[in-house]
Amino acid sequence: MKILIYENRKSDPTYWDASTPEKEEAALWCLFKLLDEEWECYEDLHGFHLDLYRKAKRGQFAALKQLLHVRKEYEYEHFSWGELLDPLQEAKT
Repeated sequence: MKILIYENRKSDPTYWDASTPEKEEAALWCLFKLLDEEWECYEDLHGFHLDLYRKAKRGQFAALKQLLHVRKEYEYEHFSWGELLDPLQEAKT
């Protein structure tokens, strides 16, 4: 199962189920909300990033996805994709 993973040096990891296109989109929205509201990562944006942020706040998923990816290497904004393995499936093989 595909998962979205967020962690930083001040928090434990957070995992979201991203196993379907709908869940992947919802997981990215959850990450955006966490970065925006809890970590306040977008307080001093300008230029291109500010434009993407405003579009994301208006509900534009393409802008949200682009903003997350262009800022992925900023402190507190790194996320990754992973796989959650089913131990029952692995035990059968």
